[in-house]
Amino acid sequence: MADTLPTGHYTITLADGGMALDAEASGLNSNDGKIHLWQNNDGGPTQVWSVERPAGSAGGGIYTILVAATRKSLDADGPTINSDGKIHLWDYNAGGTQKWRIEPAGS
Repeated sequence: MADTLPTGHYTITLADGGMALDAEASGLNSNDGKIHLWQNNDGGPTQVWSVERPAGSAGGGIYTILVAATRKSLDADGPTINSDGKIHLWDYNAGGTQKWRIEPAGS
């Protein structure tokens, strides 16, 4: 699959209801910073995400997602990755827990 999303800054919102993916302000600079849904605040620093292709990526819809304000990465918690795991903020390290596939979902 070819890359379908231009790299850049985005607000990521839930299609049903419009709540935004939000980094808890107190954890913006911390490893294990919390991620949750929050009322869309039209581009506040906790809701602007930098969507980028990882270094050395051959495309295929694989991206890294970072809080634009602090460059902390959206990261799947390693110990819980194969269960109903959590996501959090972590220093960018180009690891597998920080690579996300973004695909069109139709309408």
